[in-house]
Amino acid sequence: MRCLVSVLLLTVCIARPVLAQAPDEYARLAALYADDPAGAVRTVAALPRDTITQGVNACIATACQPPDLMHRALLHLDVGDYVMGLDIKLGQFHLDSGIKLLTRLQAMSAATASVGQSDRRRILVGRCYAYAARVYLTFHYVPLAPRMLRQ
Repeated sequence: MRCLVSVLLLTVCIARPVLAQAPDEYARLAALYADDPAGAVRTVAALPRDTITQGVNACIATACQPPDLMHRALLHLDVGDYVMGLDIKLGQFHLDSGIKLLTRLQAMSAATASVGQSDRRRILVGRCYAYAARVYLTFHYVPLAPRMLRQ
C-alpha cells in the first residue's frame, strides 16, 4: 500500500509540470507559425491531441487577443489541410480546433470591435470557413463541407 501511495504521489508530481507545459508548448509553436509556417505546421501536426486541446482551451479561457485567435485558427486550418490526406480524423480534429478559435473570435468581435474592424474580421472569418470547406471537398469528405459554409 505504501508503495502504491508513493507511486501515485510521484505520478502526480511529475504529471503536473508536464500538463502545465502543454499550453506553453502550444503557444510557442503558435508563435513560430509567423516566422516558419511550414515548420510550425509539421510540428503541430505531430503534437498529441491532448496538448492541442489544452492549448486551444487555454487560449479561449484566457481570452487571447483577436490577432492571436486568428493566427492560431489559421495554423489549425493549415495543419488540417496538411494531414487530411493521411489521417482524416486528425485533419478533422485540427479543422475543428481552428473553427473553435474562430467562434471565440466572432464572439469577441461582436462584443468589442468597431464597425470597420468587425466587418474586416467577419470577411476574414468567412474566408476561413470557406477554406475549411475546400479542404473537406479536396479530400472528398463531402458531408462536412456544407457545415463549414453554413457557419
